Amino acid sequence: MNANPPIVLNPRGRLPGLIAVDHAGRTIPEELADLGLPRKWHATHHFCDIGVAELARALSERCKAPVDCRDL
Repeated sequence: MNANPPIVLNPRGRLPGLIAVDHAGRTIPEELADLGLPRKWHATHHFCDIGVAELARALSERCKAPVDCRDL
């Protein structure tokens, strides 16, 4: 169950394999409500992996690797 469709970076990358990144977004599927977390936590590491989306983009470019980014 993903809140947003996956984002595939560099799908034709030369590196054999795939870098998979989860918790790259902050969207919550409606059926999960607020996950029981106070709103103030939504911008913290309790809610998502801060910086992982940016890291995925950098790895995709530097390593010429395909990357699959997902919210959950």
